[in-house]
Amino acid sequence: MQMERILRCGGYVSPASAALGPPRVWIKKGEGPGLAMARSLGDHICTHVGVIPTPVVTKFELDPNEEYMLLLASDGVWEFIENEQAMEMAMANPTATRACAQLIDESSRLWREAEGNYRDDITAIVVRLP
Repeated sequence: MQMERILRCGGYVSPASAALGPPRVWIKKGEGPGLAMARSLGDHICTHVGVIPTPVVTKFELDPNEEYMLLLASDGVWEFIENEQAMEMAMANPTATRACAQLIDESSRLWREAEGNYRDDITAIVVRLP
């Protein structure tokens, strides 16, 4: 659905590859910025080719007797850390603050290993829900 929107708006989506990583949205083939997302709050350069800020919203009821955690993070976290790994790290920490610090530290370390001094933005928010 997102790919059709981007193509309909004149954008280009490159396939996943070893060189570029996940599929990326381009203004046209080879013309950046090469976003690895179809929805973005801040990368306005690609709005005219279908990258939108409108979220997908899913509603559900939580069991008040269970503990839940909400983890929000920027693409700099998700570049090298999978969803399951991020949740395991977050849940292993006694506080949301420590969970954020560990996610940011681990993401930074992985970026240094892979890219030297370059890294994408790294932001993490962890919320423990009663």
